[in-house]
Amino acid sequence: MRHLFGPNGKPETESYAEAIETPAADYRFRVRVAKTDWVGYIADCACAIDYDNFKSAVAARQGPARASVYGEVWASLRRPHRQS
Repeated sequence: MRHLFGPNGKPETESYAEAIETPAADYRFRVRVAKTDWVGYIADCACAIDYDNFKSAVAARQGPARASVYGEVWASLRRPHRQS
């Protein structure tokens, strides 16, 4: 099964990315996109960041419970760094 996506992430006839279903593979879906389109998409995402502090933004937008989960992940990832 193939799905085509435009720059807004919604299915369109004019597309720049293709999602391919691969049920027998390690990931069910894979996306194919030209490198130049991917770079443009990532640049747009970076320009859309409207916060100064990621953890504070998570708490404000998704609530303290979600921020706590992110905090636990951050602490877990930081532990090996502190041990070296």
